[in-house]
Amino acid sequence: MLKKYVKKHFSSLYSLGRSVRDASKNNKKLKALEKLYNATHTAKVEADYPLATIYVNDSPNRLNLVFRDFHELKMSDDAHSLLEIGTTFAKKYNYHLRIVSRNSLINPCIYLDFLKARNLKAPEKYSFYTDSMDRVSSPARRLDVGRNDVFFTEKDLIKLKQWIKNNEK
Repeated sequence: MLKKYVKKHFSSLYSLGRSVRDASKNNKKLKALEKLYNATHTAKVEADYPLATIYVNDSPNRLNLVFRDFHELKMSDDAHSLLEIGTTFAKKYNYHLRIVSRNSLINPCIYLDFLKARNLKAPEKYSFYTDSMDRVSSPARRLDVGRNDVFFTEKDLIKLKQWIKNNEK
């Protein structure tokens, strides 16, 4: 009864109250969705920290090499070896190579200089990804992965060598 009276005599105030209530509900939903779909991180993370991914049905045979920082001066000897062995395998067996840097922006020149210094050729298809909040381009999207994606971190050099041994044709 009171609600009907307020609606009838104070309709503009009633509408304003509903608008505020609805905006508050929508804002909470929007924040929850942003948190759910956020693909970036602000803190420094290790290479094996979970990536925000989205599954796709079709994916090429793709070798994903994940680094804490993809920066020549910050990479360990194992990271350099992982990159060299991964590049060689991707080139030889026509795999797509994706280089993932968790905490720094990727400068493709670092990869090209790396190849030149070691007299290596790049695979036919290669790409780069970062989920660092420091990215300068548009918002990060989740990393698309499919059943043909394999991942190795800079700590997985031995696992990569074993995987290659098992998958050489």
